[in-house]
Amino acid sequence: MAIAKMHKIRVVTLKKHAEFLYSVLQSLQVVEPKEVSRETLEEDENYEDRLRDSMESDKELVRLQTLKSRTGNAIKFLERHIPAKSFREKHGVPTPVFTLEELDDEVEKHDVTGLVRELHQIRDQLVDIDVEVEEQLEKEDFLINWNKLRLTPQDISDFKYVGVLAGTVPHTADNEYVDRLKDIPELLVEEVLHTDDLFGFVGYYNTEDQEQVMEELQEIRFDRLHYPYENIPSEEVKLTREYLDNLRETRKEILEELNVRTNDMETLQLAYEYYYAAEQRRRATHLAFKTDNLHAFEGWIEKDKTDEMESFIYQNIPQNELLIEYANIEDEEIDDVPIKLNNNAITAPFETVTQMYALPKYNEMDPTPWVAPFYMLFFGMMLADLGYGLLLWLGTFFMLRFMNLKDGMKKNVKFFHLLSYPTIIVGLVYGSLFGTTIPTQIINLNDQAVEVLIGAMAIGIVHLILALALNIYVNLKLGKPLDAIKDGLTWLTVLVAAVVAALAGLVFNNSGLLTGALIAIGIALIVVVIVSTIQEKNKFAGLMWGVYDVYGVSGYIGDVVSYSRLMALGMSGGSIAAAFNLLVGMLPVWARFTIGILLIIGLHLFNLFLSALSGYVHGLRLIFVEFFGKFYEGGGRKFEPLKARENYVRIKQKKKYI
Repeated sequence: MAIAKMHKIRVVTLKKHAEFLYSVLQSLQVVEPKEVSRETLEEDENYEDRLRDSMESDKELVRLQTLKSRTGNAIKFLERHIPAKSFREKHGVPTPVFTLEELDDEVEKHDVTGLVRELHQIRDQLVDIDVEVEEQLEKEDFLINWNKLRLTPQDISDFKYVGVLAGTVPHTADNEYVDRLKDIPELLVEEVLHTDDLFGFVGYYNTEDQEQVMEELQEIRFDRLHYPYENIPSEEVKLTREYLDNLRETRKEILEELNVRTNDMETLQLAYEYYYAAEQRRRATHLAFKTDNLHAFEGWIEKDKTDEMESFIYQNIPQNELLIEYANIEDEEIDDVPIKLNNNAITAPFETVTQMYALPKYNEMDPTPWVAPFYMLFFGMMLADLGYGLLLWLGTFFMLRFMNLKDGMKKNVKFFHLLSYPTIIVGLVYGSLFGTTIPTQIINLNDQAVEVLIGAMAIGIVHLILALALNIYVNLKLGKPLDAIKDGLTWLTVLVAAVVAALAGLVFNNSGLLTGALIAIGIALIVVVIVSTIQEKNKFAGLMWGVYDVYGVSGYIGDVVSYSRLMALGMSGGSIAAAFNLLVGMLPVWARFTIGILLIIGLHLFNLFLSALSGYVHGLRLIFVEFFGKFYEGGGRKFEPLKARENYVRIKQKKKYI
């Protein structure tokens, strides 16, 4: 239950074995490649620029990136048009398992490039159809607006003595332009279009008056109609609608053909996994040092995985053609070491809580084993109902037992499954079952709220004492004894002495014990000021910082009070559940056993969701602020070994390669 021990690994081998080595490392997922240190293999001031340039000029890497991108786009396109998988297919069917070689062989059976090209062509065809449909709909709207037009520009051009024009003038609230249009004596106006903004018309005039008519029309912002079609609007609308029907029918046929291409989706998914894995291996080679015959790379490896990796590699590569070296971590490399947390089956799901805050640095401690029991207790006290705990247990058990979950999701589901147990236990102690009282009740939360509140604060004090004890341990481990005294031991003394003083004054009525506790508090606070002064070069500044730190005693009072939420949220959730029961109980008998059943189920599920969400969020707050804030800094980087993506398949290790 700690941070996995890491080694630096350096491997030098013949160039012909490089591809095999990267395949082994990718299937084992035990090594995170890193840039080869210049001090180890070469001195090159332009190494980073050369690395970037080499990747950009690597045609094979560019090819793999392009294939991966195009395949991913094809998957997204096909996902929108094939039937969605059923719940059983999506979560009940096991994920296919391949070795990297088997995955390669499976992809080679299909013309993936041709399939991707075909799907992109179909996608482009659908886009073109959609664009054309949109344009035809706009054309249809235009034609409908001018549906009363009985002449086309070609028809108008044949007139010799009568001039005809069509167009619009603005339509305003006071009808200024329309009235002026109708007042032109040389022009006969026939209304064709009337909207909130425009007045469309056909105008007739004597060709001899054309110049005067056009001058007057120009003054009222006349806009001549642009009509590019051969037929009049009513006929053109029919042709447009027929064309639209053909486009829609073509689109329907394409979608029906796509609808049955589920096998193509499986092929694309396998191909995407293959291209992703190949791209990652290719990227890793650019971190290595290469000559015409040799290939050398460095990385980080879990100490416990070295034997497994070596035994597998040496089965396939002669030892005289391979050199593997390990190096311990130097102090100046601590911040660069990737972090992997190793915890048992009970505490591992709570690594997500630690990671949400920050991974520890390599020389720190993993707080997860201390997070797990307290977070479980906090959540159980805040949800605090046997019925809700059983529902949470059943739901998560079903998902873990019968659903095919990815590793990350499985870890989260197990996290909530573990939280169901303290919820059940606290529910039994409180005697609460969906807001009703059951005979197992030991503590009546409503009648003994003060006692539960005191108990919640007592749990908080224990939690804070543990945090301060860990502060002492961490600072001593890091070689910071003064910090261990100032930030850990003194405040631990203050907190314990404050508890002793409270008990001496309120419970035991022991003035001697009370006095001793108060003296211990005073001495501890003085030590805070003294150590702070010693640590600072500017002693006056150190003194001021020490005084400021002493003021932090008020923060501890707030921290202890913060744990009152363990009582408050447990009580509120139970009260809401009881209120729902009362509400449904007030319904008539016929409604109580009909709609009331559905109502009570829905209300309790809603309360379960809200209560669980509150327990989750407030539990995080107690861990992050009250607990981690006392001793934990974090700032580590996650261990990212060379691996496959494994979104659609799982990669297994081959027994032997040659």
